Amino acid sequence: MKKLIIYYLVSFFCLPLLLSAQKKKTPPPPDWNTLMQQPNAKYDTIKAQVLDYFKVYPPPKNEFDKETEGNPLSFTNFHRWENFWSTRVAYNNSEKNGLFTNLTEAYSSLAQNPMCISSDLSAWQLLGPTAMTNQNMGLVTLVKQDPANASILYAGTENAGLWKSFDGGVNWTCITDVLRYPGMGVSDVAIVQNSPNIIYIGTALNYQGTQFGAGVFKSADGGATWAQTGLAFIPTDGTAIRLIRIDPTNSNIVYAMTYQKLYQSTDGGTTWPNVFILSNYYTTNNWPGIYLENFEILPGNSNVLFLTSTDPGGTNGGGKMWQLSNSGLTLSNTLSPPSSSSFKMAVTPATPNRVYILYANSSSNFYISYYTYGGTWSSLPVNTQYGASVFAISPTDENVMYLGQGQGVLYKSTTGGSSPSLLTVYNGFYSGAWTHADIRAITIVNGSTVGTGGANDKLFVGDDGGILGSVNGGNFWSNLNGTGLAITKFYGLANSDATPDIFFGGAQDNGAYTYTNGNWIENNVGDAYDGEIDKVRPNYMYITANPGANCIYRSANSGVSWFIMNQPPGSSLLTRPIQMNPIDNKLYTGYHDVFECANPRSGNPAWAALSNFTANFQCPANQVIRGLAVAPSDPNVIYASLDQVGVYATYPLFYRTLDHGANWTNIGGSILTGTLYWFKITDIVVDPYNPLRLWVTIDGINGGGPGTGKIYYSGDGGVTWLDYSAGLPNIPMNTIVYEKGSNDGLYVGTDAGVYYRNGNMSQWVCFSYSLPTCIVSDLEINYAKNTIRAATHGRGIWESHLACPSNIDLTLSGLTSSSAFNEVQHTIYSTQIITGGTVIYRAGHSVELNPGFSASTNSYFKAYIHPCDAIGNSFRSVKSFYSAENKNEATESIVIKNDILKVYPNPNEGQFTVELDDNKNTNILIFNTYGTLVKKYLNVHSNKFVVNLTGISKGLYIVKAIQGMNVKTTKIICR
Repeated sequence: MKKLIIYYLVSFFCLPLLLSAQKKKTPPPPDWNTLMQQPNAKYDTIKAQVLDYFKVYPPPKNEFDKETEGNPLSFTNFHRWENFWSTRVAYNNSEKNGLFTNLTEAYSSLAQNPMCISSDLSAWQLLGPTAMTNQNMGLVTLVKQDPANASILYAGTENAGLWKSFDGGVNWTCITDVLRYPGMGVSDVAIVQNSPNIIYIGTALNYQGTQFGAGVFKSADGGATWAQTGLAFIPTDGTAIRLIRIDPTNSNIVYAMTYQKLYQSTDGGTTWPNVFILSNYYTTNNWPGIYLENFEILPGNSNVLFLTSTDPGGTNGGGKMWQLSNSGLTLSNTLSPPSSSSFKMAVTPATPNRVYILYANSSSNFYISYYTYGGTWSSLPVNTQYGASVFAISPTDENVMYLGQGQGVLYKSTTGGSSPSLLTVYNGFYSGAWTHADIRAITIVNGSTVGTGGANDKLFVGDDGGILGSVNGGNFWSNLNGTGLAITKFYGLANSDATPDIFFGGAQDNGAYTYTNGNWIENNVGDAYDGEIDKVRPNYMYITANPGANCIYRSANSGVSWFIMNQPPGSSLLTRPIQMNPIDNKLYTGYHDVFECANPRSGNPAWAALSNFTANFQCPANQVIRGLAVAPSDPNVIYASLDQVGVYATYPLFYRTLDHGANWTNIGGSILTGTLYWFKITDIVVDPYNPLRLWVTIDGINGGGPGTGKIYYSGDGGVTWLDYSAGLPNIPMNTIVYEKGSNDGLYVGTDAGVYYRNGNMSQWVCFSYSLPTCIVSDLEINYAKNTIRAATHGRGIWESHLACPSNIDLTLSGLTSSSAFNEVQHTIYSTQIITGGTVIYRAGHSVELNPGFSASTNSYFKAYIHPCDAIGNSFRSVKSFYSAENKNEATESIVIKNDILKVYPNPNEGQFTVELDDNKNTNILIFNTYGTLVKKYLNVHSNKFVVNLTGISKGLYIVKAIQGMNVKTTKIICR
C-alpha cells in the first residue's frame, strides 16, 4: 500500500553532494515527531528541515511499493504529518503561529468542556464499514482480554477510543464515546486481575506526533461508566499517557508513564506522585529529543521496576535503561545496556528475574539481550532483517518470542530470538485470514507447554487493518474485526443523486471503500483521498490516491475495480481536491494550478491547465491548492485557495476567475489580512444558484476565541467578506456544504463534529449529538434521499436526515412586501397578499394557498416541497407565481403536495412506520430489488401503519402504497 512514487529534480550544483553522500552511510532524517515536542517548536521550521534533508537524501523510488508507514521516519509518514498539521497550527500572531501546542490546548479545552452533549437537529446513524471479510478496518494499537472471561476483549485505537467485545470479537462497541473527547486515543489498558471490572485507560491522541492526553480514566463496571483519576492533565500540559501497569501483588499500586515522566498511585488512582523525570538524566540543551519508551515490573519481584528511553538520532548519548526500587521509588541502579538508540523491552513469568531488550547496534544488526536481576547481560543475535517495533515473549516458555514489524509483518522464534519464521504476509491471505501490514500490538494471553515451540499459544495482534487472533501460536489466524468496529480513517467521500445507495470514500491504510445498497467492498489502491462520481454516467468514479506519483484512479463499474488514469503535472497536496461540475460534466482538480479534464471517461483522458499562478502571481511551484470550487450554476466561475498562507505571506493565495481561467484575480488580500494573516482556507462552497455568493472555512486556532475567524461569507465574489463564525468552537474547520433549495442551509465539518446554520439563524448550532466527537473530514448531501453523509477520520462514514425547520406547520396571512424564506416540516397555510420582495415557501409535505392569497407582478414568489427527513427527490411539485391576475388563486385553494410516501425510520432494523395522507383503504406491498413480493398488508384503514420485516435479509426494498388508482412508491433500507 501507499505506493506513492516521489520524483525529485536535483540541480547540477547538488550532484556532487549527492554522489558523496552515496558513498557514506545515509544519516536518518530529522525526527519531526520528536522535534515537535521541543518547547516552542514550530511547524514551518521543522518542515523546512525535513524537506532540506530529502532534497539531499531522496527516498527510494520504490518506497511506496511496500508498506513503510510503520517506519516513523519514512517519507510516507512525513506527508501524513505535513497534511495533518499544516491546517492545525495557525494562530493570529507571529509568536504563537505555527506552534503545535495551539491544537493541544484547543482540544484540552474541549475535553474539559465537552460540546454537543444535548439533543439537536441531527439523527446520525453509522453506515460503516462495520464488517469486512478481509482485515481492512482500521488501526488498532492494543488488544487485551478479560482475565476472568475469555469472551471479553478490549481494543484501543489511535484516535477512535476504546472498543469492547463480549463475544470474543464477533461484535464490537465503543465504550468511551460518552466522554465526548475530541479524537480520543487509548494508548493502554490495564485490568485488575482479581477484579476485572476495574479498568484503567491511558488517553492519548497519538496521531501524527500529537502528544495530547486527558490523563488516566478508571471504570469500576467494565467500561460502562468512567471517572477521571487524579492524573488529569490541564490544557497546557499536552501530555499523553504511553503505558499503564498494575502491581500484580497490590492492585492499588498503579503506574502511568508519559513521554517524560513516570507516575505512581498507591491508592487506586486517587493521587499520582511523580517518581521519575527523564530530563534529569540528559543535558538540558538536548532535551527533549529523547523520550521514555518502555516500563515493566519484574515478574519475580514487583518491587523492581525497569525503564528505558529512546534517542532516535543518537545525538544525546543513545538510549538508556534504569532499574528502580518500589521501596520509596528510589533509583537503585542505572543499567548499562548495549549501545543503541532505542530498546524494545519485554518480561515473562517464564524467567521471572530477567528483563529482555530488542535493539539494533551501530551496524544495524539486531540483537535480543537479557539482564538477570542482580547479575549481568547476555545477548543473542537476530537475523538482521527481523527488526521489530513490538516484541513479546511467551508467559510459559522464554524461548518463544514474537517480533512485529511496524512497517511489515509478524515473525516467531522458538529459539530465543534466532531463526524467526514468518507468521503473516504483507497485505494478503495467509494461514486462514487476510493479514494486514503494520503490526502495532502483540498480546499473548496463554502460553504453551515448554518444549512445544508455542504450538498452542493464544495471542492477539493489532495492526493497521484491525485485530487478528490465533489459538495455535500463529499457525492459523482468525479475523476478529467482527461487526461494529467502525474505526476507518476516511479523508474524502463522494455520492450521487442518480445512485443514492451507492457511494465511496478514500481512507488511510486501507484504500477505496465502496458502499452498495448496504454492503461494502474495499480496493487496495494505497492511501485514498477525495473523489467524485460522474454526473452523466454514475458507474464512472474518480478518486485520488498515492501508489504512484500523485495518482488519480478511475472505476468504470461503480467502484468494483479501479485503474490509474492520466493526471496533471506538478506538485500537489496528499489530499488533492477533485470535483465534477454538473453543467459541463468536466472533471476539475487542484495541483499547483487548476486543471480541467473534458473527457474523463475516455481511454486517454487529457488535462488542460486553467491557471498559471507562478507566472501571473509569482507563486512558488511548491505552493499547492487545498480548496477548489467550480460554481454549480456557472462553470466559468472558479475559486482556488493555496496551502501555505503565512509562509509566503506577500503572495496572494486565494484566486477567482470569471471566464474559465482566461483571467484570474487575487481575492485573498481582502480576507487574509489583519487578524487572519496566518491562516489557510481549507474549503470553499458556492451558492448553487449564484456564483458570486460563497463561504470559506478557516484552519488553525483563533486567538480571539470561539465564534470568530472560522468561516467567512462573501456576496460579491470575494470583494468583501463577513465573519460568519458565531457559535463555532475554536478548532479547525475542515469542510463545508450548502443545502440546495434551503434558506442558505450550511453544514460544516470540524475536528469535533458537525455544525449547522441557515439564513434565519444568528449563529451556528450543534448538528452532532448522535455523532462521535471526532474529526469530520468531508460532507456530502444526497438529495435523492434527503440525507447528509459525513466521512470521519477514524470513525467511518455516517448519515443523518437534513436539518428540519423548527416549525411543524405555519399559517401566513396579511399584506407583505418584504423578502422572506418560510420553511416548515409539514404544511404551510397561506392567505398572504404579496406585493413585493422575494417570498419563498418550503414545506416538507404540502403548501396550501387558500382563497385570498395573491402574489403581484412586483414580487417573486415560489412554493415547493422539500422534506427534510423523507427519502425521495427533494424538488417535487415546484410552482412559481408572479401574478394573481387572470388566475383563480384568490377564489380557490391551490394545494402543492408531496406525492412521496413517508416511511420512517430509514434505514431501520426491519420495523418501520408507513405514513399516509388519510385513512383511505390502502394496500401496502413490499418488494425486493428483483421485483419479488416479500410482504403485503391488504385493506389497511389507518394513516399510520407499522410494518414488521424483522428477520428479513438486509438490503434495499421498495414500498408501494396503493389507494385505488393512486400508487405511491419509495425505497427503504433494512439492515
